[in-house]
Amino acid sequence: MKTIFKSALVALTALAAGFASCQKENGGNTKKDGKSVVVAFSHEEMANASRAVGDSEGTQAVTLTGDARVYFTTVTGEIMDYLTVKCSTPMTAYDADNRVVGLNYVNVAQTPGGQLVEGLPASVSKVVIIANASTYYTSGNVSQHSATVASMADFDAIPLAGESNLVPAGGTNSETDAIIYNANVTIAPIGARIEIVEIAADATGSTIESFTLKGIYANNFYPTMSMYGGNPGTIVNGSTVNGNYAGGTAPYTSANLYDNPVNAKEATTYNAGTGKVWGYNLLAPTTADAEMVHIVIHLADVVIATNDAVTYAGDQYLTIRNFYVNGSTKLDKLEKGYIYKITKISFAESDLTGTPELFLIDVHVKATLKGWTATTVTTDFE
Repeated sequence: MKTIFKSALVALTALAAGFASCQKENGGNTKKDGKSVVVAFSHEEMANASRAVGDSEGTQAVTLTGDARVYFTTVTGEIMDYLTVKCSTPMTAYDADNRVVGLNYVNVAQTPGGQLVEGLPASVSKVVIIANASTYYTSGNVSQHSATVASMADFDAIPLAGESNLVPAGGTNSETDAIIYNANVTIAPIGARIEIVEIAADATGSTIESFTLKGIYANNFYPTMSMYGGNPGTIVNGSTVNGNYAGGTAPYTSANLYDNPVNAKEATTYNAGTGKVWGYNLLAPTTADAEMVHIVIHLADVVIATNDAVTYAGDQYLTIRNFYVNGSTKLDKLEKGYIYKITKISFAESDLTGTPELFLIDVHVKATLKGWTATTVTTDFE
């Protein structure tokens, strides 16, 4: 699967100036209390690839494909007002009555200064940005927004989110003496990414002559969570049931990183391909007790170097349950916006089991963060 993404939205800067604006009423000028915000988007690229076999991070970028919603909320997230940024029709002129504007009008590179939004309630104290969502709200609380692992599959439409409090900028409006505020909101993918470059039966002590790679799966992952990483749904775990790792592509049954089985090959090493990786985008809950995803690798036709060239009967599995960054720091959970790259999974026959999720296997990863961050991981087996 190869999908090319042209550009990426990474950051939004909202400059908020609190002041009393003037309007005419009955032939005279009256002051209308409220806050005003200048909304300005700045861009930089976020790299990533789509599900299954695809280009590694660094070769693709997220695209803001749908509408983005800028929410002006209370400190607890209650929606007081909003601005819809139209990305599909970027030349849409600002409509103050309906709070709609085209992307070009807030794009710093095209229209420096951004779009002024006036008349916000005085209770507004936070700016929340949500993009590529399937549903937007005009009232209620921003916590109503939720995400599913299914929404992570097509990277060009992956949800993005971020928030920031309005902070006094250290001055006042010269005309009204109202406090001037600013807010810088960085929006990023709500999930993380696992990438695998190579799988090889070359660990110390290995006598494996060849094997067939049948599939690579994510296990022990979260199917849902809030847009900000809270309230994760009941974790999906295929346990030790072999049938749960048998080629399914729907993420709710088994998150399949590799859905092109390699049959009838006799090799000790499998590469995703030059410049390619096997990868999957997963939700990354921010709760302290979030669990770490597992990786299950499904093998068959494992041939051992003996006088009789013994073949392991039936399916065999490798299970990775611990990830280490920089060789020592254990990852307790996925961090959103990061790519965890396993450059090589090395194993021997002693690491194989007839069912998944039995033996502990450790890997070392390289993590990168740049919108999406790439992290390199090396693997160890115990």
